[in-house]
Amino acid sequence: MNPCKPFNKNTGQIIGLMSGTSLDGLDIALVEISGNGLQTAFTLKAFRTSPYSSQIQRFILDCAAPARGSTACVSQLNFFLANVWSEAVLEFLENNHLKPGAVDFIGSHGQTVYHQPAPSDFAGRPTASTLQVGDPAVLAKKTGIPVVGNFRDGDMALGGEGAPLVPYVDYLLLRSEEKNRAILNLGGIANVTVIPRKARKEEVFAFDTGPGNMVMDALARDRFHRRYDENGAIAGKGRVHETLLRRLLEEPYFRQLPPKSTGRKLFGETFVQRLLRQQEKLKVPDEDLMATAAQLTVLSIVNAAKEWIEPKVSIDEWIVSGGGAHNPVLLKGLAQHLEPARVLLSEEYGLPVDAKEAIAFAVLANEMMNHNPANLPSVTGAERETILGTLSFP
Repeated sequence: MNPCKPFNKNTGQIIGLMSGTSLDGLDIALVEISGNGLQTAFTLKAFRTSPYSSQIQRFILDCAAPARGSTACVSQLNFFLANVWSEAVLEFLENNHLKPGAVDFIGSHGQTVYHQPAPSDFAGRPTASTLQVGDPAVLAKKTGIPVVGNFRDGDMALGGEGAPLVPYVDYLLLRSEEKNRAILNLGGIANVTVIPRKARKEEVFAFDTGPGNMVMDALARDRFHRRYDENGAIAGKGRVHETLLRRLLEEPYFRQLPPKSTGRKLFGETFVQRLLRQQEKLKVPDEDLMATAAQLTVLSIVNAAKEWIEPKVSIDEWIVSGGGAHNPVLLKGLAQHLEPARVLLSEEYGLPVDAKEAIAFAVLANEMMNHNPANLPSVTGAERETILGTLSFP
């Protein structure tokens, strides 16, 4: 494979890997992709989530926590996850009766352990940075498959936030001639892509609205010893505590102008510990706390829609994906507040809610291999379009 030449097969077999802020596991999608750019078409051939043990979840959380993380922890995690993912990919291929040679390349987002999109002073120079671990070179050597990784870095080098990146894929796969669409991903962080009907690429805008499942998942672990609130069962039994909700919605990020992105640094452990202290002061029952966290997700999305989206575009359809798409409390709340727009699941457009982001990184890898710019400056704030990702050989 000559990295100086575009990928010259019209149809490729590509694996997309996604390990998100929900930390539920590694999503693995085998995608057959034909064409590239606006001619991209795909077929999902196989998908599974390789779940993380509670121990792996704790390793990731510890390394990402400012109070507990260290350079040694991050370095070890970088290689550890690459080895774990390599084993998961090889098992996935074996279960689907495929050899590594049947796969043209892998697109891996990596596991974000730090994301600071706004520059701050570092050694006298304003610096923004991001770090995704799960080393692509290790992954390539262990699987025997070329790996495209480090997707965020190129955009940030040009002054962008490095996220969200999936809106480019949303535009390729979900643009419409007739309908104004908002593509909502409910992962650990919630993000929305707005695609006006007949939109040109530069008319697309997107941003992270705030927490998706991240706060709820942390409360499920802390208060109920569960990985997450399955089917919204806990939140469904509780009542929203309005005083606490108002305080949570005072978070400055919610009023920040797009383009913007966020992550565990803002809505992770520190945020949750503040929330638990507020729970104690206000004597909020645990089930009400979960209901309030769910409503925080809903209203942070709804308020963002009213403030930043509806003045520009009247949305016809909200297309939802991610783990939160399985939570009926979230879906019901969104449907009630976003009327008359319809709230639909992405699988109605051939993108299973759990597989969508892994599919997206297969598509982004295909764009890199075809030398196509794949960031949207209207989304990230970068000074120009650029090719995203780096290539590691087996």
